[in-house]
Amino acid sequence: MSHYYEILPNFEAKFLEEVTTGPQARKHSSVCAASVTTKLKYEPNEFLERWAKKQCIKLSRENPGKTEDEILDLAWGVREHPNGTTVPSSDFGTELHKEFENATMAYHQGLNYRSKWFQEWTDLWVDWLSKHKAEVEGVELLVGDATRRTAGAIDQLLSIDGKMVLADFKTRVAGGSALSSKHYSKDCMQLAVEADIVRMKYNLDYMPRIYTIIVECTKPDMYVKLWTLPAQEKWLAKFDVINDFYNKLNDL
Repeated sequence: MSHYYEILPNFEAKFLEEVTTGPQARKHSSVCAASVTTKLKYEPNEFLERWAKKQCIKLSRENPGKTEDEILDLAWGVREHPNGTTVPSSDFGTELHKEFENATMAYHQGLNYRSKWFQEWTDLWVDWLSKHKAEVEGVELLVGDATRRTAGAIDQLLSIDGKMVLADFKTRVAGGSALSSKHYSKDCMQLAVEADIVRMKYNLDYMPRIYTIIVECTKPDMYVKLWTLPAQEKWLAKFDVINDFYNKLNDL
């Protein structure tokens, strides 16, 4: 589903729950913008597109009574929840994101967070925060850029050694590969543009560093990917190309 935001002053944003399509966005406001993740769907990926189409066709035949949204949820697979149930991957990721957010806020307040199902996962993240003496600047922070006509939610904005950094959580299954290999260009593009917005919002004289936190779904494991500044610069430039294409295509 596409997400749209109203761009507010000082590089802030407000999620527009009632706006779900480009035409609605154009009618809503001159400062209505599509989310970063919505725009990143326009990055060409022939392999993924073919796989997704085949998966949706297969699932539609196997589940004739399910809605389009239910089929799309199933297309990305299911996960075994620690409570013993099987849930859609998107639900698993949403719950795990919330658990990390709760653990981070407890860490910020000097408290010990107890998770009913994901304690071993959240302990890994709190240990990392403690090791780096990270200070919490915000969680689920909405930021927007009126010039780019885009906005996004930063999972966690932290401060390490006196400088702001962004952390974004991705739930993945390593399978037969190393968890450290499960980071992708879209991960960097999403964080790179959000970091640039943070730079402008706080009038920083440096570009905030960006971390993709890769969380293994099948067992308590985590890999922290720190993107290099050259990679950050490269993928920010590529996002801006996709962003311009999206805006022109959708008359934003």
